[in-house]
Amino acid sequence: MTTDTATGKELIVRGPQADLSGVAILQVLDALDHSGPARSAVDLARAIRHAGGRPLIASAGGPLLADALVAGAEHLQMSSASSNPFTLMGTASQLSRYLAQEKVSVVHLRSRPGAWPARRAARRRGTATVATVSALSSAGGKLAQWLEKAVERADRVIAPSAYVQQALGEAGMSDRRIRHIPPGVDLARFNPAAIQAARIINLARDWQVPDGAAVVLCPAADADDPGTRRLVEAMALVRAKPVVAYLLGEADGALDGLQRLVDDRGLNDRVRLYGPCRDLPAAYMLSDVVVVPNMVPPVFGQEIAEAAAMGRPVVATDLGASREMVAPGETGWLVVPDNDAALAEAIDRAVSMDLGHRRAMALAARRLAQDSFSLAGMCARTLDIYAEVMTDPT
Repeated sequence: MTTDTATGKELIVRGPQADLSGVAILQVLDALDHSGPARSAVDLARAIRHAGGRPLIASAGGPLLADALVAGAEHLQMSSASSNPFTLMGTASQLSRYLAQEKVSVVHLRSRPGAWPARRAARRRGTATVATVSALSSAGGKLAQWLEKAVERADRVIAPSAYVQQALGEAGMSDRRIRHIPPGVDLARFNPAAIQAARIINLARDWQVPDGAAVVLCPAADADDPGTRRLVEAMALVRAKPVVAYLLGEADGALDGLQRLVDDRGLNDRVRLYGPCRDLPAAYMLSDVVVVPNMVPPVFGQEIAEAAAMGRPVVATDLGASREMVAPGETGWLVVPDNDAALAEAIDRAVSMDLGHRRAMALAARRLAQDSFSLAGMCARTLDIYAEVMTDPT
């Protein structure tokens, strides 16, 4: 692994296939928020720069804009995602001019809502396209589905999991166009050995963790997500004591409305709600188990990958990509969806493990992250696709 001496970020090692000297690559996404696609866009911008290329990002901006600029990206302010035809056409025209002005060689579509205008602009300019599937087609109206299909019409389509790869194949996409590349985790940042005890102590103090309490962490909670509500219900059934679940919203206000459920169930001593965490690696280290209670099959589990990198056991629902990211009994547990008792039982098992079992699970989880979710590997393979599609887009 190589790291950027200025930022400490994990980098790819430059090689013949990753040489993008002078090549402009534009990534298009809705916003530079705290989502997985936005974090990956910033990581790839850094890799493009270190491969000699010019990383460009078009988005509506957001909290990760500063990180993107530090990574060396140039940013184009773009309208937020919209299904309004006039807005879509205006965004396509804006992007078309930008592609010509900056002599862009590859457009990387990173989110479904903004993919249609970006692909239209690329086709107008004869620019190669790569798309990462961040969600499978929705059950929305015909217009929404038609717009979303722009991702699947790219020259190369990156599937973040075997689950997505299979779904695309079953939908009729040629294997020649699909590449399976899991998103990467920064193994330098998410590294147990790099977390000083003071960071964990400070976070425990901020969260007022009771002495001796087991910590259950849900790092991507949402008040509107039925899986998050299932976790709250399950905490009433957990037998281990003392145990406290910390639910972190990915954005401010994400957990608004959930406090009433906590109050109604009398769980204020067991469930605590917080906004985004500024030191997520320390939060993983503070936890005894990480819970990812998806009720919709995930295309990838970023929180599962991060927990694995930190050597933390995971309890996840037996759906989608989670099935290929959790080794039951080795790195965590998979539970039946919508079953509070099963979820509570898995949490009990996780917080009750003896030290030897916990250490073995931590080692297995870290190996899994290094083998399957390396940021260096993700960046290197994606840059190879850029090089490939520039020479042979068909």
